[in-house]
Amino acid sequence: MNTLWSRAGAALIGCATVTLAAQSPAPQSSAASSGRRFVAIGCVSRTGAATAGSKRSNYVLTDTRGEPPLPPLRYRLDGDESTLSLHVGHTVEVSGPLTAGGGGSGPAALPVLKVSALTYISKSCPAPRASR
Repeated sequence: MNTLWSRAGAALIGCATVTLAAQSPAPQSSAASSGRRFVAIGCVSRTGAATAGSKRSNYVLTDTRGEPPLPPLRYRLDGDESTLSLHVGHTVEVSGPLTAGGGGSGPAALPVLKVSALTYISKSCPAPRASR
């Protein structure tokens, strides 16, 4: 009988531990957390076209899920150009390592999300949110 209660108690403690671990918030990733897997969901856009000096277009992921007055989060995507071009105007989930962007302005200044995986979510992007 004691063995049965011991096993039941151990099972209950194990379930409580798993439940608490599942409810713990995920650690926040900083923009300079290179090498770690980062996940972002948003709308893919192309900024500029390939030019003679630059063979690649810049693709940007804009995540508008935050609440105003916070601005949307933006990431420059580093991935296969043919895949990214197919998803311009789509909502996608992108995961991969995140590194700090270069200096200056425009897309070059954005954090760079290296596309390790891309999951299609929707053929359209949500309307821009209204500021309060």
